[in-house]
Amino acid sequence: MDPLSRLPLECLQRILQILADKKNLAQLATLLRVNRYISLVTLPFLYRDPFKAVRDVYRGSKRSRALLRTLLSSTSVTNLHPALLFEFELNATSPEFDLPRLDYTHIMRNVDITPYQFRDCMQEGTSKSRIKETDYILERLDRIPPDYIDNSQGKKFLTWCCHQDIVFKELVWTFVSPILEQLETLSIPLSDITRYHQEIDRLPRLEHVHFILDVIYANTQGDELTKHMSQDNAMRAIVHFVEEHTRVFKGRLKGAKGASSETGIYLGNTITKEAQQQIYRLLPPIQQLQSISNNNWDHLLAHPLTTDLTDVEVIWGVKPEQWQHAAREGLQILPRCRSLKRLDTLALGKGAFAWAVQEKKRLTNFGSGSSGGSDGGQGSFSLDDNNATSAIRQVTLPPWSTS
Repeated sequence: MDPLSRLPLECLQRILQILADKKNLAQLATLLRVNRYISLVTLPFLYRDPFKAVRDVYRGSKRSRALLRTLLSSTSVTNLHPALLFEFELNATSPEFDLPRLDYTHIMRNVDITPYQFRDCMQEGTSKSRIKETDYILERLDRIPPDYIDNSQGKKFLTWCCHQDIVFKELVWTFVSPILEQLETLSIPLSDITRYHQEIDRLPRLEHVHFILDVIYANTQGDELTKHMSQDNAMRAIVHFVEEHTRVFKGRLKGAKGASSETGIYLGNTITKEAQQQIYRLLPPIQQLQSISNNNWDHLLAHPLTTDLTDVEVIWGVKPEQWQHAAREGLQILPRCRSLKRLDTLALGKGAFAWAVQEKKRLTNFGSGSSGGSDGGQGSFSLDDNNATSAIRQVTLPPWSTS
């Protein structure tokens, strides 16, 4: 028996986790050839979150495309959408399908294909000149508002964009449809959200959902809205999905975000602020919060009194107007951050630390009354409100503030 196989399972898994954290994919892949036992232990570190594993590594786009072909090889070619067969040049005689099939999908727990990652994969693939106006592409073209087509960069460009949209949509569905019950993270194309909504009951473990905003919002009225999705309808569909999941699996979903597709015609699409606020109110408060920033501020404000701030160590990037709003609402964000070590922000305004001065006075008076005026040797603490308009950098609170 080789030395690795003699290691306790926990030790072996720890070694594999270190390799995975360092993105040593080649070394992990090599371990698949050692023996069956090592291979079975190693596979989850490669395929539990496969798209993250190949992200941001050398030649990431080529590796991502190779990964897609590998995953597709575990699927019956007769079940693949024509767009996938065309894009990846697959058929019954493809080399991948001559090999014994290993079902990688049963290991996968996270299917989060980012738009830029998919875009890079497509740049490695079929050239625009080969794309034909097949029935499924024409159907997709029919969903683009006429006023946009009239002002577009040409039919060939739109045809290419539609091909990419269909490939992405069908790729994700091919991978996830058999394993929805085990997924913790999922990318959902907005154009395909109805199909996923119908399967919500099969998503009991879903914690994070990434909506890919691959639609052009229509400005038309009346009957045209049955064909072209307006922005309001799109936002309602997203909020409704989150609402239904939180109803069926209360407290399970932790995060929901959106990003525009990277195919060109959807750049700039975002979830509206109003819809995002609705989503945050549906989601539970952030758990084990250690850092507050502009990225999670709105989620925090959706549950300002029930979010535990005890473990927050860093606050950075929060805008002055956000602090002012919190102050007007009396949310007492800073006083509740008892472990705060660093505050990196612009001016908080006059009186922002008045609570700290008063608290220090109370502690000092309490110490004086119980130990003859001793304050524990921590020294005096004072803040000059006249300097509150200057920028604050690396504010380190004294020991008493973390007790």
